[in-house]
Amino acid sequence: CGCRKERGRIIARERIPGTVTSAVNRGKDGLQYAIARGAVQWHQAEIIKKAYTAGKDGEDSGQLELTLSCGDTLRVDQVLLATGFGKKVPGGAMLQDLIQCGNLQVSEFCGYPIVDEHLQWKKRIYVAGSLAELEVGPSARNIAGARLAAERILQAFVG
Repeated sequence: CGCRKERGRIIARERIPGTVTSAVNRGKDGLQYAIARGAVQWHQAEIIKKAYTAGKDGEDSGQLELTLSCGDTLRVDQVLLATGFGKKVPGGAMLQDLIQCGNLQVSEFCGYPIVDEHLQWKKRIYVAGSLAELEVGPSARNIAGARLAAERILQAFVG
């Protein structure tokens, strides 16, 4: 259906990568000030490899060595706010097996589930999070989207 393709385009356009809520930046101790002072390093990339590093005595140094998808390698004491969403359909092989075995409908445009207004994919199978984004919209992957999904799924049972 062309409307699903258009919804997918709108969702992709409206999803803003690497957003941080304004509360994180507030005040002189906020994130943007810590970055400016050099107290925090900001990297927007995936961690593709991690290793615990040893100190001079061979003991755990308490640091991690991280290799990022952009090619950088970092030695860090802490990782803060290391979260994010990929654009691909989550679930990997398990979800693909479920789609195949359960003969579940997915959009030919983006591969995401085609669900009803209650986020039901098939009898006894409901989705939330990114799997619900064609119905819920760009907020499907965050807390607001989880709340919307819960309300819709609940309506299937009590509505």
